[in-house]
Amino acid sequence: MKLFYMVVLILTISPFLYAKDSNYSSVYTSLKLKDCQAVDSSDRSYSQECPGKENYRVFHESGDTRSWLVIKKGDDVVIDLFQPVMQNAPGKFARVSGKVAEWRYQGKTPIALIFRIAGNGEIFLSGKSQQPSYETKTTLLVVRLEGEKACVIGTTTSNLKAKKIADGQQMCHSGRVSLPSKQDTKAKDGLYSLTVKTEPANSIIKVMNIIPKYQAGIRLKPGKYDILVKRKGYKTWRKWVKIVDFDLVIDLPLERSDSKVPPSKVNNGLYSLTVKAKPANSTIKIMNIRPKYQAGIRLKPGKYDILVKRKGYKTWRKWVKIIDIDLEIDLKLRSYGNK
Repeated sequence: MKLFYMVVLILTISPFLYAKDSNYSSVYTSLKLKDCQAVDSSDRSYSQECPGKENYRVFHESGDTRSWLVIKKGDDVVIDLFQPVMQNAPGKFARVSGKVAEWRYQGKTPIALIFRIAGNGEIFLSGKSQQPSYETKTTLLVVRLEGEKACVIGTTTSNLKAKKIADGQQMCHSGRVSLPSKQDTKAKDGLYSLTVKTEPANSIIKVMNIIPKYQAGIRLKPGKYDILVKRKGYKTWRKWVKIVDFDLVIDLPLERSDSKVPPSKVNNGLYSLTVKAKPANSTIKIMNIRPKYQAGIRLKPGKYDILVKRKGYKTWRKWVKIIDIDLEIDLKLRSYGNK
């Protein structure tokens, strides 16, 4: 009898203890609204700060019956999970449904965040009206944490599989030179395209650690690739880039070898941002600055909240970071009829 009560006690309190497995462990923080502090609210939306870990801050955002998380460090947004929650929730009215967030640690460092999301899926009962009923379905979202950046690396309905994804080797892409070229691209053959756009255009481009010669849109397996770009009269550019699970575009202006002026001075410290959206007449906005977006808009290095929308299509919204290179985003909006 004592053993039974001991087992019940362990199962009751274990979510708030470290679950150790080799060098990996978990700790849980609450997502219950009663444990979060109100930051902002209106008739149809609210923002509440929930308990975080280390230097990470967790904000529970809601609007029009939908809810999602935003992760910050200080006042800087590490990742806004609005789009991943909206796209991966199994049904309508996407929302954060879990009562706790699971933080995966490697040693003393948090490496991933796992939380549960839900949606209302349509079901049609046999012999009944053709009007659908709805049932709540849930899934787990796994977010890789890499200091100042983060990305979604997987979804699953299994707690055990979520931990395995979090403890795996999949990392975020190199935001310094690249960005997903197509929204929601899933390669059926497990290969993704790599395209290097250079200035001057006739530069020599090589992938040094594979035998096939480079060509624009070359299809490659996920992994690391040693890219070399050179042209006479210009400084050679060489960098390792990583393909994870999306097409990769590198937009690269080479620096003249006789130039004594840093590229940032030549560009007045500004870099271009171009969003190529399909459908072509989509509305594009940069939500955290006043100037209206136009193709090739010149911006200072920093983070920008990009929103792309069109009637009949799912809204795309993501924070992007400009560092020291022009940025081009090539994306295709998903229609509401496309699952």
